[in-house]
Amino acid sequence: MYRKMPKFVVESDIDVRTFVRPFHDKQIVAECATIDEAYQYIKQYINDTIEVYHHFARHNICTREEVDEIIGTDKPVAINIVLGNFEDALYIKKV
Repeated sequence: MYRKMPKFVVESDIDVRTFVRPFHDKQIVAECATIDEAYQYIKQYINDTIEVYHHFARHNICTREEVDEIIGTDKPVAINIVLGNFEDALYIKKV
């Protein structure tokens, strides 16, 4: 059976406060067929964090219109922070 290959990946560059840099490279957290799917994944990821951590979660996400300019640069699409626990920079990369 033919399976369509993903065109975009969502990468995470997480900094966990209780560890000394547990990951040395960005981690792939999602594979997506479209840029819109990747952007929606990041929005849901942030919403899930807010739901779990309520008042301790902070985030900053670019607009959908800005994503096309950001892809291929080293600039994150979003920053997801849980105060005292972790800071997560999220990127969309075209593959």
